[in-house]
Amino acid sequence: MGVAGMSNPSVAAYGSISSLDENLAAQIVDVLVAAIAARGEASLVVSGGSSPIGFFQCLSRFDIAWQRVSIWLADERWVSAQDAQSNEKLVHTHLLQNFAAKARFMPLAGEHFSSGASAEQAALGLQQTHQHQSAFDLVILGMGLDAHTASLFPGISELVTGLDAASDSHFIATQSPAAPHQRISMTLARLVNARQVYLHVTGQEKVAVLQDAWLNNDPHNQPIASFLHQSTVPVTVFSDQAFNF
Repeated sequence: MGVAGMSNPSVAAYGSISSLDENLAAQIVDVLVAAIAARGEASLVVSGGSSPIGFFQCLSRFDIAWQRVSIWLADERWVSAQDAQSNEKLVHTHLLQNFAAKARFMPLAGEHFSSGASAEQAALGLQQTHQHQSAFDLVILGMGLDAHTASLFPGISELVTGLDAASDSHFIATQSPAAPHQRISMTLARLVNARQVYLHVTGQEKVAVLQDAWLNNDPHNQPIASFLHQSTVPVTVFSDQAFNF
């Protein structure tokens, strides 16, 4: 069961990946346009990996006031922006194209990596620079088969801070147990400081992991559970699979 006084996360299911990509992109545009109309600007947090590429490409073709949109990454590998593993490179290649090329991109590694700083130093620098950043209009998260989201991995020591909803830390350095690179990740406290959170999950295997995380509510082993069970911001799951919590 969920947090007292809060309903289960919503599910928006579409019959194919292409339909999911198109509809998710349209929903994102509606949020951004409404934010620009209300406050003169909009902020969007996206995640890396291969899953978002389709809706990134759809999103880039919408003709909106992209010059008023700031695009952030939920996490980043501690690599050069030209590295094939870089989320920044992914966003530049697939999202900051067409009309969306006018958007303002907010890198997590960027100049910090180029200057020779450590991931830990970069996290502190980001914290100092962006500590007064207002609530994001929309955060879009993905999830791995190990139930990690952003770079908040099961069992790592940094989870104590990363999943602390009351933490003042907005950016932390982490280490994936299965990959060589350090990461920079936004924390749960920063990611749920948002008006809406969308969770993009495709395929039956990931949906099964997500449902299991909801039932078990064991954030140490399934970090996505913290996002499903928090009561700060509503979560909508966008998927190509029809299911319920």
